[in-house]
Amino acid sequence: SGLDEMEGAQLANEEFNARGGVLGRKVEMITEDAPSNPGIGVQKARKLLERDKVHVLTGTLTSSVTVAVSDFAASEKVLFMAFGSHADETTGAKSHRTTFRTTSQNYMLSTATATWVAKNWKPKAVYHLTADYNWGHSARDSMNRVFARFGVKEAGNDFFPLGTSDFSSFLIKVRGAKPDVLVCNAYGADQINCVKQFKEFGLGKDLKLCGPLSGTPMMKGIGTAADGVWGLSWHSTVDTPGSKKLREALVKRYAAGKKPEWRPSYRHYIGYVTHVQLLEAIARAKSTSKCAVIKALEGWKFDGLKWTQSEWRAWDHQHVHDVIVARAKRDAAWKSE
Repeated sequence: SGLDEMEGAQLANEEFNARGGVLGRKVEMITEDAPSNPGIGVQKARKLLERDKVHVLTGTLTSSVTVAVSDFAASEKVLFMAFGSHADETTGAKSHRTTFRTTSQNYMLSTATATWVAKNWKPKAVYHLTADYNWGHSARDSMNRVFARFGVKEAGNDFFPLGTSDFSSFLIKVRGAKPDVLVCNAYGADQINCVKQFKEFGLGKDLKLCGPLSGTPMMKGIGTAADGVWGLSWHSTVDTPGSKKLREALVKRYAAGKKPEWRPSYRHYIGYVTHVQLLEAIARAKSTSKCAVIKALEGWKFDGLKWTQSEWRAWDHQHVHDVIVARAKRDAAWKSE
């Protein structure tokens, strides 16, 4: 997922540089790896500021790293454009004037996904399996907030640590609780393992599966066990002119020689949109000064490459945009990763 974000951002940089850059200067991106570790994330951010003298920090994947880097950026008075992090607190309780967040917050993802589930499946009770960190807790709370509106009860919840490979003990409890729906508040390898074992246990015969967030990186790993209804920030099949153009550009830039047929992920999308918006704001502000760029971003409406116009909401710096509710499947017509 982090690599996809970086590739999307790099594509935006290359497009601007091909047109002469911004303010007459070429764009340079210096990358560091923050392996889902907040402490290392802050160390790398400090290195980029103090040694590399960058004008803006962008990136990060997990909510814990994003919140830590956001706090650091605020203390150093530097602009931070966050790609990922779906935890509500990123633009909520832990928001900063210096931070903007491109991807969907859990409030947005859960409002779309849980509303669809409640209206179409009409469950009476749901059971949660929740990753025990910022994002997982926020995802569960947000899903329950929506379910409560429809009178849907929580039959149970289990927190599990990041990196859990065996979900058997949790799934046995789920089966015993007999909910109508299992809610998987997990990302990455945790989601892959949970969904695969959901199918191996045959739970799909008795209950449905959903989650506030998934995407191409997970479904590639889940493979033939693909199941459930999930919230997405973007998908490569979005049929708007802007999304079609982005998909074609990403495939041309990164798909060469990759088998099976390669498709970009929503992480490519958020990396690309973030850097396009940042560089356009610098051009409007005619400066790399953080105050000038922040003013150029706040309240700005733009083409988010989906159906409804996007906006950088002025009061919390959240990118407000369409959320997709998608059903995962894998059948004989499945051709790409």
